[in-house]
Amino acid sequence: MAEQYRINVPGDALREIVGNIDWLTNQAPEEQEEISRLVVVIEAFGLKGQLLPLSLKQAQLLAAPGLWGIRRHDYENYMAQFKSLLIDHGRVDLGV
Repeated sequence: MAEQYRINVPGDALREIVGNIDWLTNQAPEEQEEISRLVVVIEAFGLKGQLLPLSLKQAQLLAAPGLWGIRRHDYENYMAQFKSLLIDHGRVDLGV
C-alpha cells in the first residue's frame, strides 16, 4: 500500500483550494488525473472535517501556495504538518 500523509486542513481553506483548482490544473496540466483524485479526497474527507489521506503526490500538489489565496496562516500550518510527516516517513528533503 502506498504511503499516506494524513493532514488536517480547515474547511474554509479547503473551499478556497477547491475554488482555485483550475489554477493548479493550468500550472501542472500533466498532473490532471492526480489533481482530480485530490479533489475527490478533499470532498470525501476534508469537507466533512476529517483528516485528508493524501498520497505523496497529492500532498505535494496541495503545497502549491497559489491554491491557498489569502489563507496564509492555514498554508503555513499545512506546510508544517507536511514537513513533519515527510520526516516521519524518512523523506527529509523533497524540495518543499
